[in-house]
Amino acid sequence: MDNVKKDLLEEIIEENPVLNSDDNSSSEDDIYAFVSLDLTNSTKFKNEQPNLWKKVIAAFYDMVFEFYGINQYQSLLKNLPDEVNVEFWKFVGDEVLLYINVYDCKELYDIVRATDEAIQRAMSQISTKIALYYDCQKNCSEYSNACGCPFCQKDISYCNVEKILENSLGVKATIWLAICGREDKNRNIIHSTSSATNDLFQNEMFDFLGPEIDEGFRIAKYAVKNRIIVSPFLANALYSSSNDKDFSIIAEKNFKIVSYQSLKGIWHDRLFPIVMYFPSLKNIHEYLEYDEIELPTYSEIRISGFEGERCKITYLAKIFEDVQLEKEANEIICRLKNENYKRIDKKLTTPLIELHVACAIFDKEGLLMIHQHKKRGWEFGCIHIVPVTTTWKEAITEGYNKKYGLNISVPDNPIPIATYTYQKYGNTTALGIIVLGNFLNSDKENDFKPMNSSQIQELGGEMVEDFKLNAQKAFDTYNLITKIIAT
Repeated sequence: MDNVKKDLLEEIIEENPVLNSDDNSSSEDDIYAFVSLDLTNSTKFKNEQPNLWKKVIAAFYDMVFEFYGINQYQSLLKNLPDEVNVEFWKFVGDEVLLYINVYDCKELYDIVRATDEAIQRAMSQISTKIALYYDCQKNCSEYSNACGCPFCQKDISYCNVEKILENSLGVKATIWLAICGREDKNRNIIHSTSSATNDLFQNEMFDFLGPEIDEGFRIAKYAVKNRIIVSPFLANALYSSSNDKDFSIIAEKNFKIVSYQSLKGIWHDRLFPIVMYFPSLKNIHEYLEYDEIELPTYSEIRISGFEGERCKITYLAKIFEDVQLEKEANEIICRLKNENYKRIDKKLTTPLIELHVACAIFDKEGLLMIHQHKKRGWEFGCIHIVPVTTTWKEAITEGYNKKYGLNISVPDNPIPIATYTYQKYGNTTALGIIVLGNFLNSDKENDFKPMNSSQIQELGGEMVEDFKLNAQKAFDTYNLITKIIAT
């Protein structure tokens, strides 16, 4: 796993509440929408831009999280209602996978429209992040390429990163539906990690498994640049599950079967309808670059155009009948139409009370070691105490060594300086305690800086709540203990 993805995944794991399969063992199941977002031509781009692609991938991840409001980001999408929570699922290669509980067809349609907005704006957002990284807007001039951005040209007065990215990359999306539950009787299941793998992560992990899950990954193969592929179940649900006839007309207009493909292991290898979302109905050639129409994805509309009978989503009813999937398709429709199927406050992750420990670490010169977190700002560092049978000393020293590479010492029962609360992912709160410790040495390079009290009080920029106040408390307590020991 590359460092960009590893760092982000570790942060997500750290921020997510602990999963508790015992508390989620209900036989109830829910409808989930799954969203796959992936960069097109990324392998070629990595080979052509060996020094830049990591920054582009990192900007892509941030863009996805910002658009959907994931992991404490503020959502940039206006098409999603406040009650619709988009959650991070996992990475597969450069692909980002998300999941959402859906409770009616309007929410489902909002997810499709919001995703279309995200992929249309993606390259602009990514290029802005790259330009800001190199400080292009301030340093680029007509006569120099002072910022060092590989996208800037010496003979122009602007950074052309957006144009180059749009010519090199794109974002493709796939959205599909599945009814998932935690019991074996469910067609698709939510599988939690066993105790054998718990030591690999601070939090318990989970995954979605089942035929409709596999189906989504199979159809993603036919997703193309700046377009959304949706599953037949999803398109059929949008057309059939609303009591509003106007909504059904909109769904019929905006979703078309663009080709029929054989997907390995899916539908007994019978031809599978590939359905695409079009935000407005135009001639297909207005949507596509001149050679895109030759792709397998568009094979059906290449023959019959938008109005061919086999391209209409109303044709899905016959398809489901022929492959004997009417029951599964109707189950989703009935669920979305059911007035009793409503959003309640239940999640895959049960928010348990967590304990975090920050250690105010002093070196031999009596300087307090602090570092700057990329999101929280200046802090003492922090570890998450998981439910283990260990001592305070072991938990803190091993935690700081594993997370930061710092070797520190604390007493068996460390001296508390202050307590704090930490607003976490998913509107949950963790409880924290700050204790005293001593620096010994470090196993690897880190960004901790030793500072005296005056230097800390003069710091600017982002910092955790009450950082300077708690730093002063740490100095006062440390100096008092040192004085007592000396006498």
